[in-house]
Amino acid sequence: MADNVFVFENKFRVKPVDKYFSPQGESVNLTIRFLAFLFDSFVIFTLLFFVELFLGAAALQAHENFFKIVVMHFIYWGIPAQTIAYVYYCFFYLSFGATPGKLVLGLRVVSVETGGDLSLIQIFLREILGKFFSFFFFGFGFLLSFFRKDGRALHDLISGSRVVSVRQKIPRGL
Repeated sequence: MADNVFVFENKFRVKPVDKYFSPQGESVNLTIRFLAFLFDSFVIFTLLFFVELFLGAAALQAHENFFKIVVMHFIYWGIPAQTIAYVYYCFFYLSFGATPGKLVLGLRVVSVETGGDLSLIQIFLREILGKFFSFFFFGFGFLLSFFRKDGRALHDLISGSRVVSVRQKIPRGL
């Protein structure tokens, strides 16, 4: 079972698929990963829009000086935005092994060691620590995936994860 990756069936039950989709298989196209990111970003920004509608009025009341505006914006927008993004990614990785964007495109995030779901520690390392360092170094952590044959970015390397395709390949000529 350690060499298997899982694919979704009805009602999100999982079943093992063959070794072709194991972490040692082909790298996922970076364009596909980026499209999944855009899809997830749209979902997150839609959620944040409603948070801004709800909390934005409180931030507008604190417009006495520039410093206070910056602090209030961080408190009323930055903290909820980061919290929503982290909860979104952690929830979907724990529940389904992929975010909605990755599910739509037939991708799954798996452990390099087992080929199975990420542990809670791996999710923490990937989403909080790994992506922090990827952004901290001006996005270099994400650009790293362009220079690696396996397409893994810094957050993948830190967490021991890999994005794999779980879609069935259709043989040529069909």
